[in-house]
Amino acid sequence: MALRTKFHHSSSIFKRLYNKENKVKQKRRYQTMYLLSKKYEVGTVSDIVGVSRRMINKWVALYNKDGIEGIKIKKYKGAISKIDLGIRKEIVNLVQTAPRKIGFNFSSWNTKTIKLWLNEVYHIEVTKPRIFQILKEERFSWKKGEHKYILADEKEQKKFIRKARKIFRSLKPNQIALFQDECSVRQHPSLTRMWMKTGTVIEVPTFGNHKKKEFLAQ
Repeated sequence: MALRTKFHHSSSIFKRLYNKENKVKQKRRYQTMYLLSKKYEVGTVSDIVGVSRRMINKWVALYNKDGIEGIKIKKYKGAISKIDLGIRKEIVNLVQTAPRKIGFNFSSWNTKTIKLWLNEVYHIEVTKPRIFQILKEERFSWKKGEHKYILADEKEQKKFIRKARKIFRSLKPNQIALFQDECSVRQHPSLTRMWMKTGTVIEVPTFGNHKKKEFLAQ
């Protein structure tokens, strides 16, 4: 999607600022504006520069408001020791929101990405250990989710369990039961750690790969 904005500076200005700048974060902003001024689409710029569309839109809004001064990174105060209730609630809401839904190019939050978000949005510096502590205080756990097989038929699974239990209960002391079944070869997306409310588990949808294997069980 092309971004509708009016540039008051030529692309050569952004290019010159980019070449003269030494700080990586500031260079990224100049590079973004240069590419947009050259009519690159937002999605393409996001891939080239390595920042989310959401952040690009924010930089453009700053440029529209204050020109080049608006996209210059301001110096902020050092790490703060006290987090007010409003910021704490924002952190809690943030970790329960999928990053991609709000324009970020990653799948889950960690203390590093939360720290960057707080810096970009609220212009505050919060240490990663402090963020970790806040989430623990809010009863969040840092753990892996669980796979949820999308094609699984829960009704059939329950039916099978009831039938198996009935057979097992009817077995005599000198009898055993064997059954044959099929299953999909495990081929799931990797599970990574993420923040989730203590006592809950985030399910990660997976299809498997439909390759069937027969097995016997006792």
